[in-house]
This record gives sequence, structure tokens and C-alpha cells, in this order.
Amino acid sequence: MRVDGRELVSDAAGELALDGPARALEALDDARNAQEVATRHGLRQRSERAVARVELGDAPPAELALEVGPTYALALAAPIVFDLARLEARLRPEVDLADGEPWPLAPLRAADATHAAPWVRFAAAPREAEAWRLEVRDDAGYLLGSAPVPGRADDAPGAPVAVTLLRTGTVAGHVLGARAEDGAALVTLEGLDAARGEKGWTLSAADGAFRLPWLAPGRYRLVAGAEGFRRAELVLEVEPGVTHRAELELVPLELAGPVRGEVRSESGALDEQLLVFLLGEAGDVLGVFPTSWTTDEDGARVARFEFDPAPAGALTLDVVSLGSAVTARVEPARFHAPEERLAVTLLDGGPRADWALDVRDAASDAALDAFDLNVRLDGGPVRTWRADRDPESGARRWTLLAGGLRWNRHAGPAALRGVPEGTLVEWSVAAEGYAERRGDADAFDTAPDGARRLVLRLEPAGALSQPPAKRPDGR
Repeated sequence: MRVDGRELVSDAAGELALDGPARALEALDDARNAQEVATRHGLRQRSERAVARVELGDAPPAELALEVGPTYALALAAPIVFDLARLEARLRPEVDLADGEPWPLAPLRAADATHAAPWVRFAAAPREAEAWRLEVRDDAGYLLGSAPVPGRADDAPGAPVAVTLLRTGTVAGHVLGARAEDGAALVTLEGLDAARGEKGWTLSAADGAFRLPWLAPGRYRLVAGAEGFRRAELVLEVEPGVTHRAELELVPLELAGPVRGEVRSESGALDEQLLVFLLGEAGDVLGVFPTSWTTDEDGARVARFEFDPAPAGALTLDVVSLGSAVTARVEPARFHAPEERLAVTLLDGGPRADWALDVRDAASDAALDAFDLNVRLDGGPVRTWRADRDPESGARRWTLLAGGLRWNRHAGPAALRGVPEGTLVEWSVAAEGYAERRGDADAFDTAPDGARRLVLRLEPAGALSQPPAKRPDGR
């Protein structure tokens, strides 16, 4: 709690010894700091309360009611000696999309008469949670470990949670070229080679500074982008225990005016939310416009979009439905701003089917938990889905990636849902430690109901005589 401006930590019994009278007390562990998150995400607050007893000089003892959340005993292991006082922990949803927020950081506390192991206690958390992950890290960005935990709210720790702290590195630096009034730059980091699957992002400060800590060792692509600027990128190597300095300079785009248009579907019945991506000549994402369906003056279903201003140069669009893999016809296919009458048609008029993909190890026939699927539909832009598994149910999950960010996730065997009949499909699959594979629609078997399925067996990297496969766009 904060006493007269000083932050103090009670012992395990909730007692706090002061060296004199106190005028102002503030309970920092109170769950009010989590109330906004809980309300927004429909989480239920605990009604049970703990009591912190504070001696106020010669005055009678004061008791402050504190809502208490999950408490976890910890069994920590690390390859180097660490200072427990410099470690902190947080609870975060197992699903790392923007549909949940981590619980506020809490300091680790040493074993004492009440607790036989180091422990951490959080403010009030939901009584029920599908999946939570306890993350322990240092304040320098060089140690990180995590473990799945139940979202319980015990007043005392149970069996220690085993957390292995791994050595990590940090990337820090500045985004140059943009002024404070231009707004923050989005800085993203994507792992390459052995670090494949690692991702991070942050927003730059007013002076352009950014910091991305707790990164697994390996090669990364660092990208910075801001509205009105051409994105900058570089590839760097992250080493454990080291802060790598990087500078990314943004070059202003020549702005040419607005890009506006309407999306319609062949069937007239599509009602899924859409993401409209504005792409540059190299396929880089220049903007994203989420849009939903409305009814125009003639009673037709339309979804409108706008990018204002848009940069000069050749531009293209891609429209992604969050419920299916339907493709789009854009007229004109390539254009220059200003362009205010773009007509986009989603090609969902004919029969549609789901396309399921099962990726396995060629030697053991065991299903792979994680891999990337790159798909080009009807010769359009390449779309990337990251496959993983739900930690609780084991169900396959597919996350749409674009512009270095995650945009949507769905569960099920089908990576591509609702693909219209006759769609030209080109694909490649990449998994860590395996040779990439590529193919087209002919590789999928067709079931009597029209559904398509492919069981793909990957060989270890270097085992195939063919050169490593590229994405469908050749990159």
C-alpha cells in the first residue's frame, strides 16, 4: 500500500510496520484498479475480502479491506543467478489477441513463516477463467518464464507452480523521421528461422523511443510504420542478456488523396465483419479499415470503406471476411489515389466448402502443433494464417496475420472456410525444423459433400532434395 506517498509491502500476515504516524493511506492491492478491465470483459469480481491491519502511531489500529485474487507459490529455476527482488509477475489470458488484458504486475515475495516458497499475490481476478498463464520476468528484459495456471483465487498458495526462467534479450532504439504531432509509430517484431513464431509490438514514445524486452534469442525482422510514412525495416540478431540498439528512419509518403469504395457480395447474404487492407506495390500493408454491412437507399447490402489520405503510387486492395475465405474482385484491380468509386465484389455466389489441413511429421506421423500457412486465392495477395492448439482442449486454432499483427482467430480443422467453388488456391506451409512445402488445389482430396482435406507430411529441414519452398508470391 502507499502510506504518505511511500509504497510499502506488508508481510504474509498482512501487517505493515510504520516508523511514525501516517496521514494518508491507499490500498494498492485493491481490485479497483482492475474494475474497468473486469467490466469490459464480463469478468466476475470476488466478494471475499482480506484485511490489512495498519498501526497508526498512538492511534487505534486501522483496518483496510482488500480484495484478494489468485495467490501462487513458485518453484523457480534459471540458468543464471537472479535477484528475487527484481522479478515481477502478471496473469494474462492464454489467448494473446486483443480480447483480453493482462492482470496488473505484482512483485514476487520471498518465502517466510507463512509461505514455504517464493510467492506472488494478485488483485481480485475472475472466479472462473478458461485459461490463464502466469508470466514471471525481470525488470531488465533478460529473464522470462511462464506456466499455465487455473484462474483460481485462493487466499493461500497451493502446490508451487514450476516456472523455468529462460535468458532473453531486448531490442531498444528510436524511430526517426516522424514528429511528435505525427502520432506514435507502430513497431513490430517477427521471429525468423529458429525464432519463428516469436512476435512483439509496441508504440513509440513522443521522442520516438521504443523498447521490446524479453525476446527469445534468434533473428528477427523489426518494422516501424506510421500513418503518412513509408515503413522501415531491418533484420537483427537478438542475443541473451544483451540490449540491441536499433534506429529506424521513416520517410514521408507523398499523399495523393482519398481512396473510397463499397463492398458488395454476389449472394447479397454475406453478413460477416470485413477487414479492408490497402496494399502498396510490394504488398506491404498501408492501412486497415474494419467495416460492417449496412443497407443502402435501394435496400442492397453494402460495406463502405475509406482511406483518407492515401499515398501516391500503385495501390491494391484485399478484403478479408472474418467468417470465411471468400475472395474479392476489385474494379479497378490496380489504381492510384485519389480514387473514390472503387467497386469490390465478394465472390460468394456459388457453392462454398471448407478446406481442412492436417500437418504431420513424416517420420512419426505425429500432428504438428504449430506452423504457418500462406495462401494466395485467385492470384490475389498472399494471406497468412498461424496454426496452433488451444492449451486446454487441444483444438486446432487459426490466426490471421497481416502487417505484423494478429487480426482474427477461429478454431476447427478448416484453415480456409467457405471457399467458393472454382477458386484458384496456391499454398505453402512452413514449420520450425521442417522443409517448407507448397502446392495448389489439386493436392486436396474432395469429399462427396464438397469439403476438401489435405494430410501433409513434412520432412525435417535438409531432408528434401528440392530447394526450400517460397511463399506463393515468391518471397
